Amino acid sequence: MPKFILAGLLVLLTLVPSFVSAATTVLAVDVSAAMSEACVGTGETPLQIVREAVADYFRNRAQSEHSDPVGLVTFGQRNSIVSAPASDQMRILVLAEELKVQGGESSLTDGISLARSLLPPEGGKLIVYTRSAPELGLLRALTHETDRALHTEVNLVAGSSAGGQTSGSLRLRILPCEEPTAASVTEKRVREIIGNALGVPLVLVTPESDLVADLGADRSLAFETLSMVCGQLGISLPPEADLTRVGDIIAYAERATSESDSAAGGNLRSGFLGWGAPPKPVLVQTLYYATDREKTGTSDPYEFFGAERMLGSSLHYGRCEVSIPVLDHRAGHVETPLLDLKFLRDAEKHIILKSVQPLERGAFFQAVREGLRPEAVDAGWGDDILLFVHGYNVRFDQAARRTAQIAFDIGFDGVPMMFSWPSMGRLTGYFADRENIEWSVTHIEQFLDELLQQAPPRRLHLVAHSMGNEGLLRALGFLALRHGPDDGPLFENVILAAPDFDTRIFVEQYAPRINHLSRHWTLYASDKDQALNLSASLRSARRLGLPTAIAAGIDTIDATGVEVTPWSVPEFHSYYATKKRVMKDLVSVLRGLEPSRRDLSQNIKDGQTYWSLNLPSGP
Repeated sequence: MPKFILAGLLVLLTLVPSFVSAATTVLAVDVSAAMSEACVGTGETPLQIVREAVADYFRNRAQSEHSDPVGLVTFGQRNSIVSAPASDQMRILVLAEELKVQGGESSLTDGISLARSLLPPEGGKLIVYTRSAPELGLLRALTHETDRALHTEVNLVAGSSAGGQTSGSLRLRILPCEEPTAASVTEKRVREIIGNALGVPLVLVTPESDLVADLGADRSLAFETLSMVCGQLGISLPPEADLTRVGDIIAYAERATSESDSAAGGNLRSGFLGWGAPPKPVLVQTLYYATDREKTGTSDPYEFFGAERMLGSSLHYGRCEVSIPVLDHRAGHVETPLLDLKFLRDAEKHIILKSVQPLERGAFFQAVREGLRPEAVDAGWGDDILLFVHGYNVRFDQAARRTAQIAFDIGFDGVPMMFSWPSMGRLTGYFADRENIEWSVTHIEQFLDELLQQAPPRRLHLVAHSMGNEGLLRALGFLALRHGPDDGPLFENVILAAPDFDTRIFVEQYAPRINHLSRHWTLYASDKDQALNLSASLRSARRLGLPTAIAAGIDTIDATGVEVTPWSVPEFHSYYATKKRVMKDLVSVLRGLEPSRRDLSQNIKDGQTYWSLNLPSGP
């Protein structure tokens, strides 16, 4: 900044009256190595841009006759208090003008923490200047400081995009660093569309951010956002529907826009009978499995594992890939061709098990560990595992497709996983399945132990359906013998969906013994579950998935009001994964919302509380 401008500012600051009320402000300046990288087209460094912005700040203060205390901190290789808050603004301005890059990497969290330490208990204002895009979790924390009267402004030295956004006591601004180019114009447009679609401040929508992992979208919303970008830019959808990284979307938009501009005349996309139309986007969902089924010896993913019990005592481990037709998929449905005939399977219309890849035990847990993303914990489930245990009359391929559908529909961006036991996969196999799930109990217990020891996630969520609850609950009973209440909870959630389990045995014997194993327990029940009514008649004991069993520490959710098709077993027995209203509540459970904070009605039975779904407009 020219010396005569600095001198003029110093004169202005000497004229500021001293009787204005003291509201403290702290400036936090990033002095990491990134602040020395020259901007494209201008040659300025981010630190030079920040110095000019700080000078503008003091110029505005002088014109508005503010003399409140101002402090200055820096963060980078070292975090330093350059000056505690003081009314001598000339000195602060000079110190800011003399700041130099220290090198190293910056920690925005550390810088803000240091700046906050200089603010009085009643609050004040924090102004941050940085090259690093703020973390979503950190900004959420800032916006929750309203009770402290803390006002925060984050100035990000970024590309050519200008403007900003205000949300409550938080203001986000971009300090342009580059001359605009055709590419940066497309980038700006894409970022603006994404920000508006997700309701996210533009400063958070960087090329490095991911719609799901960083910006809070589920898979469906991410695809809708991608569709919105393509629609507003007048380009076709990419064949890869799993573009969720902002940088990848920008790169595709720039490429597609360029190709569109250079194309002459019509194209085959709208040709006769749709000939030449681009393929509909398909998303591939990866999940992991453990099973005590035996291999059949065929490479066909649908027949890879059969209904026979494994030989020996070693579980089979591996990875599956399941494709999901994003445009034709309806939440809660596992789209399948007529009679599940192989020659009718169409990836653009049906959920298809694409591959089954066996892994050795060590390689399996290594892959699971690599799939967990500890850096994404503030954005969702990135460091979580969701383990699904299927019920009766379910083949291995059906379990894989259901697991993928659940993970996709709820936007689960952690590691989805299933334990598949040797169900016969046919309606007439009920009694054989009862024997097989009993045989699988020790294997489920073994796998839970291995998972907690070999690839411990931040949070482990267990979801069991129907007869799968028989295996899971009995396995948890054995775990409880080795892990007492003093060991703390092993799981974040245990969700019992339409459980085919003896009600009295659970309420009187199991619930008191295993309650301490999980932070949260949720039980879904419905009186329209004809499969459990039949099971109750066959086993002469009321089933846990029929309303309304109540046990201490268990959140019982009565889903009776959800309408189901009477002749459809998937609807009346798998409503937890097929009915949107139940799935919405399931997502709330996984996100840690207590029943009192969800769309539920509280009921009292025999002096104990249970909950029912609010259903103002049907299922």
